[in-house]
Amino acid sequence: MPDKLDQYDIIDLRRRSGMKQSEFAVCLGVDKQTVNRWEKGKRRPSKLAMRQLHRLHQKIEEEGNHPKGVDNDVPTNSNG
Repeated sequence: MPDKLDQYDIIDLRRRSGMKQSEFAVCLGVDKQTVNRWEKGKRRPSKLAMRQLHRLHQKIEEEGNHPKGVDNDVPTNSNG
């Protein structure tokens, strides 16, 4: 995963995690509108959010799609 994620990387990561935008936002400690802006390419994640995104990506790579959580604190999609 590149150091700088573009909007398509973020969309892909969220979808692979099985989360809605609101769940993804909670996981990263931001609001849903922030995630929406990232996915539309209107904003870039902060350095802190970027680290969280990379940790989530690593967790997905280790566990496959729908990880149990980053630091055991990531909500999972209850529909899947």
